[in-house]
Amino acid sequence: MLNTIIDILSENNIQNFLINECKEHTKELFFVKHSIDQSRSKDVLKYDITLYKDFSLPKYKDNIYRGSSTCQITPAMTKDEITNKIKTTYNTASLVKNNYYPLAKGDEIYSTDSNSSTNDLYIPNENENLTTSDLAKAAFDADNSSSKDSFINSLEIFETTQHVRIINSNGFDKTYTTKIFSGEYVVQSTIKEDVELFYQFEFNDTSKDICKKLASQITSSLKMAKDRSLAIDITETNYNKDCKKIILQGDFLSELFNYYLSRSDASLIYQGYSNFKPDLEIPSNTDISITTMPTVPYSREGIKLAQYPVVKHNKIVNILGDLRFSFYMRINPLGTYNSYKMNPGNAGISDYQNNTYLRITNFSDFQTNALTGEFGGEFRLAYYYDGTKEIPVTKGSFSGNIKDILSSLELSKEIQETISYQGPKWISFNK
Repeated sequence: MLNTIIDILSENNIQNFLINECKEHTKELFFVKHSIDQSRSKDVLKYDITLYKDFSLPKYKDNIYRGSSTCQITPAMTKDEITNKIKTTYNTASLVKNNYYPLAKGDEIYSTDSNSSTNDLYIPNENENLTTSDLAKAAFDADNSSSKDSFINSLEIFETTQHVRIINSNGFDKTYTTKIFSGEYVVQSTIKEDVELFYQFEFNDTSKDICKKLASQITSSLKMAKDRSLAIDITETNYNKDCKKIILQGDFLSELFNYYLSRSDASLIYQGYSNFKPDLEIPSNTDISITTMPTVPYSREGIKLAQYPVVKHNKIVNILGDLRFSFYMRINPLGTYNSYKMNPGNAGISDYQNNTYLRITNFSDFQTNALTGEFGGEFRLAYYYDGTKEIPVTKGSFSGNIKDILSSLELSKEIQETISYQGPKWISFNK
């Protein structure tokens, strides 16, 4: 099918293009409690095609513009349907007036900066024979070993293998394969109030001890479901007024500190939405050091992804970006990232035993704003520490701004690892 697409592009004299071919195979298991409800597998083939059209305007003949538009092609489409789709997409590209920028061309566009290191996530590893059934067993063993006050209500597990090929009209042609284990589950407790908590998990096949990590997450989730069932309404207490510290703990931390990746992106900087630049100081009470953590070897444009320090000892050191905005800013394109690792700190929960604090572990919908730094949401479960013990609470909310918490920010020495985040398990700051 790829040859058909390229032939159609040639027949229509479309000279600049990018093709992302993705062959995806997925194995899926669905459980209701411990009983399997459904098992299936599926194969999907799709082509995301970006077409570029260079043009100039009558009044500005010396200015070359490059418009772009993207469409998706599937094997179910006929040749005529593909042709019409491509023609429409190419015509749409002519309506987009962006300044010219180049496409990737082999390895010469990639960085050789000494601050980067090639990602080694694609070497054969210990999880080569891991299956969805192994993960299901780990989850249910954890359920069986935990208190009967809470239980797994439902569980879905997916094993997704993607074979990706990236081709463009500049002769770029690279392939890679990734495997992801992911899923979601609901834990339930009916001790006092009948509650259900929803969780997700995701691991790439190079993660170590996947079954052990999933079992640990399940165990923690079951405890939180029990605590949520027993939790009291915080709005009926003075806990919000009395607590001196806020502790945030959970997967949502990755969204919070993604602020620094977003603000370090060339697209925001070039358009004036971010003032980040190399050597800009971050006025923090504690050391903040953040490094990109790519989960695939190439961006969809063909930029080789690597581990780049973005923030090092409270100072911006690198600007990230795609081909277009990196070209506009005259910097080397490093790519864009959603995954990163962050150095942990030295704080322990026992450090706060003489204070009152609110430790929030589960938001119903955690929101962040990369432009303003604001974050927050309603929480389903938190723990108020009164100086002697933690008390489960619910039905509260919290909001703040990442710039405002830096003066009292502390990072835990404990770490958590997900596919998108490796860093402190929790953070604390003054209320």
